[in-house]
Amino acid sequence: MIKFLTSNTELNEYQFSDFAYSDWHFINLSNNYFDNGDVIIPSDADFLTNDACIEYIHSSGQFGRNIIFDFVSSDYPLSITHYNLLKDKFKTKNIKIVTPNIYLFGKEFSYWYDPKIGQMDYIYDNTKIFDELLIQQHKFLRMKKYLYLTSHPRYERVQLLDLLHKDDLIKHGSVGFPSIESVDEDEIRMLTWKNGRHASKIRKVKDSDYSLPLILDFARKTKEYSSNKKHQLWDGKNWVDSDLHTGDFNPINYFNNYFEIYSETYYYGFGSVDTLLGDKKEGEYLQVSEKTLKPIVNMIPFFCLTDIGFYKKLKEIGLRFESEFYSDLSFDELERSEDKVYKFYEVVKRFCEMDITKLHEIYYNSTKELIHNKHTLKRTLNNEIIKLFK
Repeated sequence: MIKFLTSNTELNEYQFSDFAYSDWHFINLSNNYFDNGDVIIPSDADFLTNDACIEYIHSSGQFGRNIIFDFVSSDYPLSITHYNLLKDKFKTKNIKIVTPNIYLFGKEFSYWYDPKIGQMDYIYDNTKIFDELLIQQHKFLRMKKYLYLTSHPRYERVQLLDLLHKDDLIKHGSVGFPSIESVDEDEIRMLTWKNGRHASKIRKVKDSDYSLPLILDFARKTKEYSSNKKHQLWDGKNWVDSDLHTGDFNPINYFNNYFEIYSETYYYGFGSVDTLLGDKKEGEYLQVSEKTLKPIVNMIPFFCLTDIGFYKKLKEIGLRFESEFYSDLSFDELERSEDKVYKFYEVVKRFCEMDITKLHEIYYNSTKELIHNKHTLKRTLNNEIIKLFK
């Protein structure tokens, strides 16, 4: 039985097929588990420190001994702190924990999945076609050198945009950026947490400073930030808002560029509960979301600005970073800081300034590695689900 648990212990029951699980690969493996267990979907993080909720689960006859805590459907990245709390509070039950965005390395009973993995379903369902298309496209130069897309203009992302602008490199990329000057106050607080001085810098930025064209999927529809985050799609009759969970992105963007640059979900102040509590130990988790999955699945190299040891950890799940694109990953050895942003940018800048024919040759020579990484990622995600429902 799947149950939705809120912090004040209200329960609502849903049919299995009505929830996100219907899109999970290998879902047929879950039948035995659901016959003898329950899935609990917290609405937020509060229940983890809510004694009434914890006691309710322990004492209620509605819950069996086998429980999956699903943080994927609520899109809440579980922290190391909360993982340890759950293990302690429910040590009398057989619990399993599945969490998005954060891969808890070596943590017993913890499994990784991403709520936006559906964005990649079309690519994986037609994987042979896309693999063959990649090979066929080798004879053609691509339209731009790099892809830089974001829906949240957080501070490090604005920094990168500013550096690209000052070096006149925006013209070489496919850049999709929402309105910077229309960012709402909640976003400002999140992106500048612990770094209040950044807020005043963000507030001084004007969209006209960058003169970004209305390109790709990210057309600025309104001045309102909440509307600005989503792009619009033509459904044959009307323009409708995209659904970022189910694959509404254009894979052709990736065939028109040689590499992608981005920052992961958290960088400066706004981060997981571990960041807030300061209890993160190096190597305990890897922060990886759909932002990282997309370039892997769509077979272009990527430069990710995130926590220390990101590429090192991805290698541990079998990904390869041996092509010339990854000849300098020294920024991966640095903790999150402004210095790391500049070190990261210097690596990116080299490829942005490179002659496009040379860039094309480097990309061509990375083909086997790109295909390997795509299929290795799929096996990793599938294996996580298989283990979850054993």
